Amino acid sequence: MAGAAPMAQIEQGRRWLEDGEAPEAVAEEALALAGGGAGRGAWLVVAAEALCAAGEPQEALAAAGEALALLRSLPGGDPAPTAAAACALVRAHLAAMNWDDAISVASVAVEILQATGDPAAAAPALLELSRGYLGQMRDLELAAGAARSAAEMSRSAGDANGVGRSLQLAAEACLMQDPSEALEDLREAVRAFDECGNWQGKAAALQLAAAARAHASGLRRAARAMSEVTRSGEHARELGFLWGRCRLPKFCGADGSGTAIATVMLGAVALAAAGGLRLPL
Repeated sequence: MAGAAPMAQIEQGRRWLEDGEAPEAVAEEALALAGGGAGRGAWLVVAAEALCAAGEPQEALAAAGEALALLRSLPGGDPAPTAAAACALVRAHLAAMNWDDAISVASVAVEILQATGDPAAAAPALLELSRGYLGQMRDLELAAGAARSAAEMSRSAGDANGVGRSLQLAAEACLMQDPSEALEDLREAVRAFDECGNWQGKAAALQLAAAARAHASGLRRAARAMSEVTRSGEHARELGFLWGRCRLPKFCGADGSGTAIATVMLGAVALAAAGGLRLPL
């Protein structure tokens, strides 16, 4: 592979990982193959992706950062390896929970790939951007929007698996704030996974749909409890406080695991009010 094009080298390294080779061994081999120029950048991308898979985000950050700097400095050529380096750097930042840096680098990758004129090329970078926003837990609408844009790009390229993965991520972003919207995304994701035969993806989407339905049900029960208590004007402050947190992803958890907790807390306020008690906050 010494004389191969950079993107071919990156794809070769990815195949090693897909074939089940140990990520540590792939990283070691990629670093050994890294010579100079564009080829070095390509093998550093492979090393970064392997190091991420091995649970070594700091080492992956170093490899991906060097790869991106090197590939961006080369005049002309294929922008795909540069974008691959940027995406590898994003994944390393995500693994290290550096959300702001992940968002910044993912935005660069999107710009690089959109400049190629290929309408579907930026889909993977948009997914990484969505994951950055989702990890940050501040701009969930932007997370969902980026994922849905990736889904549209994948659809235009006839990539049903990409559509399913993108819409599943969009559903994760809006699950806590709008479970009904998450369910719409997941219905489309299931259809896309059916189309491409990705049964594991379909199973994950169905599991997430169950969490969305559970959260929607929990919100309805909490709303009824809130309505019962506020009829008498008691504990309005407590209910307002808890109701707000019932809808916050940081409180509930992106997988819907906190729904029962939020519902129980609101139920506790309702029971306390019925018994004439006041709950300290």
